[in-house]
Amino acid sequence: MFILNRPRGRETVPKTVGFDYNGVMIWLRKGFVHFLAFLLLVSLVGGVAAMGVNRTLAPAKLETLLANSKIYDNVTASVLQQAEKSSSDGGNSGSVSLNDPLVRQAAESAFSPSLIQQSVNTFINDNYSWLSGKQPSPDFKIDLSSAKQDFAQQVGQAVQARLATLPVCSAQQLAQLSIPVDLMSVNCRPPTLDPKTEAAQVAQEVNDSSDFLSNPVITAASLNQNELGQASSSQGQPYYKKLSWAPKAYQVGLKLPWIFGGLALLSAMGIFFIAPARRRGGRRIGAVLLVAGLVLIGLKLVADASINKFASISVKGALGSDFKQPLSDFMRQLEPQLVRSYLPFGIIFVVAAIVIFIVLFRSRQGRNKPPTHGIRSEGGPEADNAPIGASNLRLAPHREPPASAPEIPGLGPNPAPPSKPLPPIGKNPPRPRPPRLIQ
Repeated sequence: MFILNRPRGRETVPKTVGFDYNGVMIWLRKGFVHFLAFLLLVSLVGGVAAMGVNRTLAPAKLETLLANSKIYDNVTASVLQQAEKSSSDGGNSGSVSLNDPLVRQAAESAFSPSLIQQSVNTFINDNYSWLSGKQPSPDFKIDLSSAKQDFAQQVGQAVQARLATLPVCSAQQLAQLSIPVDLMSVNCRPPTLDPKTEAAQVAQEVNDSSDFLSNPVITAASLNQNELGQASSSQGQPYYKKLSWAPKAYQVGLKLPWIFGGLALLSAMGIFFIAPARRRGGRRIGAVLLVAGLVLIGLKLVADASINKFASISVKGALGSDFKQPLSDFMRQLEPQLVRSYLPFGIIFVVAAIVIFIVLFRSRQGRNKPPTHGIRSEGGPEADNAPIGASNLRLAPHREPPASAPEIPGLGPNPAPPSKPLPPIGKNPPRPRPPRLIQ
């Protein structure tokens, strides 16, 4: 039998001709580490952003922001302006202009900001219940019938009070009057016009008008209908049926901070254990934390600097002139709430990255420093007590000169030369051949 002696140590994978297995595996590990680093960056930034959105767009927080923006103070005036425009375009102008100051005053008294705020809060809370899965569909009901009747009565009373103070029109003034008579702008009262009768007719006209709040009872299904009570789209589906995917998306959005947090933790662990070297994995994690922190801090600064430009957003339609300032105030309050957590989390990520770099740097210095304990010089125990020079260098211990070699019996001062010549210096003596193995 032949016995082959293999060198002990690490066993290497045999190389196949034309294929470097170790190189391919290292390349795959580096590529997977790059992917995990990108996933870690997205998870850190996305988790902080999702946390800010969920906290800001909560029902209670959204109601507070809308109330502080004073947007409810301009809703009534904007709706009246839109109703007056649609009435003028359709040629259905009544005896009273909805844009008249007295009419606007009556509308703001009937549809107070507190009533509008209460109606909007009902709409928000019921839709959030639908989005969170507490109910299959929104079932809110906002009834403004009594407010519209109050508005019509106040307009009639204003018309009656104004007509009662006007002088009777002369024949020349009657010839110049346009039909129908605008009771809020006429300078004289026709003799046949009774203020009380006209006030009752105006109140009934405003109450039955389809230009302003044609459907005072607002439900989830009526929001998709026009003034005639017909569906505004060809399909005729309510908004909650068209947006049937919204509840699942909202519920997933509430879990996004936890999802991103779990992905960030798994990505960091994968980078640390899959990297070719643990120190490289630690450096990669620190670099990603540093980049994520700088990105969050940069987004915070950019958002604060550009909010004044985006806050003055223009709103299309007739509502823009009245809602421009309230919407600007709303956006100025919304932006700090959305990015409020960017700065503290950005600072935390940057500090964590710096700590990781410092730990890696100190561990590297400790590894490269030569050991100083457990090493003795050739002098034995006396080397520990060797004197220290002025240059803080340990001096060699004092040694006695070597004694003369003892004389060997039979060898005089001039010994006889050996019988065999000595091998030349630097060459090993020949070794005897081993016995031949018999197979």
